[in-house]
Amino acid sequence: MLSADEIRSLGYAYAKPLTSGEWLGVQKMLFTTGLFVITADGASWRTRYCYEHSIDAILACMDWDGVGDPPGPWVKQKPQDRHGPGMQPFIKRGTPAQVGRRENGD
Repeated sequence: MLSADEIRSLGYAYAKPLTSGEWLGVQKMLFTTGLFVITADGASWRTRYCYEHSIDAILACMDWDGVGDPPGPWVKQKPQDRHGPGMQPFIKRGTPAQVGRRENGD
């Protein structure tokens, strides 16, 4: 089993072992922060949950046991492409193209 230091050496800012042998890791990405479920050997990840704010991903990592969905306002799960509770403000606001059409009366 890998150590937390070895997981962090892969670029994860925070790492936590799960009872399944997998790991949770938090990594900043271009537009969001990902909470990754990392395979036991550290070679890949099984799924990730995207959070708008890094602190929410870190708190979720600290509190989550890897079963079900993580807590907090995650926006999207990859590669499943599921929207999470954090996506609601974006859905209500609409995409920039949708907002522009409403403002122009389209």
